[in-house]
Amino acid sequence: MRPLVFRIVRNGVVTAFPLAMIGYLLAELAGFGLTTQPAFSQPRDAVAVEEISAQLRQRLPFTMAAWGVGLVTLWELLLFVVRGHPAPAPTPEEPTPHDDLYNQLLQHAETAAPASAGPRTTPAAPIAPTVPNTPRSTDAQP
Repeated sequence: MRPLVFRIVRNGVVTAFPLAMIGYLLAELAGFGLTTQPAFSQPRDAVAVEEISAQLRQRLPFTMAAWGVGLVTLWELLLFVVRGHPAPAPTPEEPTPHDDLYNQLLQHAETAAPASAGPRTTPAAPIAPTVPNTPRSTDAQP
């Protein structure tokens, strides 16, 4: 359960900050839109416009951030219910006799190679991957 909480906090914070910034920008745009309305252009309504703009700047960023964290929490809990607990990390396996033989052969090849041979003059051709059971263009029948 602990990894779930950490995942919710991490993803919630990453979601909340951009949504709060977007909410602030939307509040500023809404306040700007209110000041340009003809009904609020009279001097007596200027105080109401400032109050509404201030309330929007306070409420909208927090509301958007809270909705973002809530939705992230909901989706993370849903993923936890569907996926279950994460699988434990695999433990390193013991080396098999084949691995030991491979390492011995590799060491033998490295020590047997002459040091003054230098680089190859012709590069080795890459091995093309083969895909079994794939039809070739010559196998196609009309």
